[in-house]
Amino acid sequence: MKQAYYIVSPGATRAPQFMTTIELNALESFDASNVAYWVLDGDDEDLPNTQHTIRASQNPLIYLRPIVSLVSDKPRNAAPSQSDRTLLKDEFDNEYAKKLLSSFHPINHWIENLPAADGSTDRNIALRVLRFMASRSKEFSPIMTSSDPHGFLYPVLEPLFAIRDIGTIETLQYLKGQRLLQGRFFKQAYFCSSCQSAFLNFEEQCPHCNSGNLKIDELVHHFKCAYTGELSEFQIGNHLSCPKCEQQLRHIGVDYDKPSIIYHCNDCTHVFQDPEVICSCYNCGHTTSPEDQINRTIEHYNVTSLGQNAAVYGMESLFSNILSTDLKLTSEAVFKEYLKLESARISRYKLSTTSLVLVNINELDEIYIKLGDKAKDVFHELSAVFKSILRTSDVITAINETLFLILMTETSANNAERALERLQQGVTELMKSNLDITPAFDTHIEQIAANMDVTALLDTFLHEKSHVDRHST
Repeated sequence: MKQAYYIVSPGATRAPQFMTTIELNALESFDASNVAYWVLDGDDEDLPNTQHTIRASQNPLIYLRPIVSLVSDKPRNAAPSQSDRTLLKDEFDNEYAKKLLSSFHPINHWIENLPAADGSTDRNIALRVLRFMASRSKEFSPIMTSSDPHGFLYPVLEPLFAIRDIGTIETLQYLKGQRLLQGRFFKQAYFCSSCQSAFLNFEEQCPHCNSGNLKIDELVHHFKCAYTGELSEFQIGNHLSCPKCEQQLRHIGVDYDKPSIIYHCNDCTHVFQDPEVICSCYNCGHTTSPEDQINRTIEHYNVTSLGQNAAVYGMESLFSNILSTDLKLTSEAVFKEYLKLESARISRYKLSTTSLVLVNINELDEIYIKLGDKAKDVFHELSAVFKSILRTSDVITAINETLFLILMTETSANNAERALERLQQGVTELMKSNLDITPAFDTHIEQIAANMDVTALLDTFLHEKSHVDRHST
């Protein structure tokens, strides 16, 4: 089992140790309150996966901590590090470890001042990215690379993303659109509209037969006699001579110019000046016109003042706001009061059953990033799906952007399951048609009983879900 090391902070209750080992599979149950930074083996070929395991944690006390990679030597032309710091193993001793404690103090101070950071979870990838950037308080710059299909990387941010996740660029552009980041121009780039790859081949084709087998020639314009023809007509040995007046052409710009080029199709012999241009993706082979590919501005990014505030106190859920308007979404505290009353009623009269339903729709948070301003319209449609399934007597609350608790009054577990099937079908059809995404549903139905502990039930549900997620990736 892979291991990581960490340096405890000077304020730890136990005596500080130089490095302490932890098994990565025990990370989520680990008390990270005394961690100052992580230390990883930079020579390990599995380093990217180890970094991702730490950054993929939903606990801010784990994923926000600095990572130091130790390497035997620093190779020339090495790829930019995805760690906060890369050091030679020979340099790293007790004294250097203490120096790093001081240098990482601003980051750790920011983390420790998060409201209720201990034990909290950040399930939204956009929030994790925003918090990571805000904790570093610097500009994040992209690099061009051929090692990644997207063509651009923000090295230190990359471990935050799993293979199945939405891309770094889309997330950063979403955060900028919410005015949480500000950008500074770096490059303009085209991406495949099918797979988002940046590696595209632009090919000129014959407009008559669509062949790419073309011969290109320059047009020459002789000033004195005004004759214009192809360069091959003027070439006689090593010099140019006008085929009309036979005068030798010596100096471009004085005797002649080259105003344009002309194409010959070697397949159908068509002659033309304006070829068709198509664009093919090296990664997936998708072919279309250049204007149908995705054009993006790649930028350097800083966190805005609004972004700093959102990083500390959390990002508002647009879908929850829409549900609040359309369905009278209750707060989590009010929901628990409703549950307590319903539990007491069921326990006393024993005449009916009520079901508590837990629903997690994994891809809901991707709508923000993939659709931008259009997300609001899709969320209204999703809200309509919820409204068509739920009754006015049902009570719903949102734990976060993807997780919902529903109290289905006077509803057996079997009937609740049928309602969930209709909800899943409606949401799936909507997301498939708008995003070409088939969402993954995690659900649980529990009949209301006396003294039901919804917090413990929710914790068990999330623990089982995260266990399944880890084994499926």
